[in-house]
Amino acid sequence: MAKTPDPLKGPANTNPTDWRKWLVRGGIAVGVIVIAVFFAGTEGGQNDVAPEGVTEFPLAEIGREHVDGAVAYDLIPPPGGDHNAAWLNCGTYSTPVAPENAVHSLELGAVWVAYNPDIGQDQIDELAGLGSNSVIVSPVPGLDTPIAAAAWGARQTFDNAGDPDIRQFIRFYQSAPYAPEPGAACVGGVGTPG
Repeated sequence: MAKTPDPLKGPANTNPTDWRKWLVRGGIAVGVIVIAVFFAGTEGGQNDVAPEGVTEFPLAEIGREHVDGAVAYDLIPPPGGDHNAAWLNCGTYSTPVAPENAVHSLELGAVWVAYNPDIGQDQIDELAGLGSNSVIVSPVPGLDTPIAAAAWGARQTFDNAGDPDIRQFIRFYQSAPYAPEPGAACVGGVGTPG
């Protein structure tokens, strides 16, 4: 009479080496998934570290009313404030833009990279590549620094277009969850990049 296998011990012909192989394969598969999820979460989204040198402004103190006409901002580009009802379409501009429209775009989670046009064409060309569906790049004649970036509640200045902190600022602040209307489209407003 054949012996009935014990269900708690598994099949009678189970080899311990087979069990170890499956354990190793399962561990590798889990490791690959964890690494993939980690890199997918850090690619193209908000960075968890702001670059050094950012000036942050208390969000509760930033006005956000829709107004007609010009607004006298203390800083250009401003880190928010009262603004026009129409937002500025994101992208790269070769001429100055109305700050009142650009600030509305910041309210939507955009980043505004402004530059003094005296910085030179090579640096302007490098900055032009930053313009996107959530980034405005534009000249500001008379800007008191070569380059300044602003997002809702934050601003930073830079000496040259090659500074990696410009890109880190953009990664950290674009579509930031604390912008009043994050994730809203930065298209369908006013202005034509180019």
